[in-house]
Amino acid sequence: MRKRTLKDTLLKKDAHISLEQYRIYLVRAVETVLYIGQSENTYNRLLSHLGQNQAATPDQLGECIRANVASSARWMFEEYTLEDCRERRSHDQVLSTSIKHSKQP
Repeated sequence: MRKRTLKDTLLKKDAHISLEQYRIYLVRAVETVLYIGQSENTYNRLLSHLGQNQAATPDQLGECIRANVASSARWMFEEYTLEDCRERRSHDQVLSTSIKHSKQP
């Protein structure tokens, strides 16, 4: 998993893992998840949301980012590999099982 601000993402800071390894992404404003997406190239998909890639105009997410430009620069852009998702799912299943067992009398 990689977490960066939208500003750092757009400036391509901390790009130590190949972009092609990430497949799932989300945009978060503090604790509120604004968008979850899937793409073969999460960076290019973000540009598309903003209307800066092949898309001629921004979509709803891009419009939201632009309308809140002062704060959206600090919003988080989180990227996940498929392995990150598998590990998270496995962890959540173990946690769920533990909670069920702890509630039994």
